Amino acid sequence: MKIEGCVIFGAYFALIIGLVIGQISCIVKLCSCDFEPSYKAEVIYTIGTFTPLGSVIGYMDFGK
Repeated sequence: MKIEGCVIFGAYFALIIGLVIGQISCIVKLCSCDFEPSYKAEVIYTIGTFTPLGSVIGYMDFGK
């Protein structure tokens, strides 16, 4: 029973770490955008920065 609990905790921990890394990556990519037309990447990364979607968007590449 203890091992199963540790495995579940480890899976949750890995998931949370993955989501946090995605969010941080989204913020870093927003800061590295060039802010010149077209603003597609800037808009997507801004939305991701202020919503939980950033955890997934951070792993995607929309250019500069």
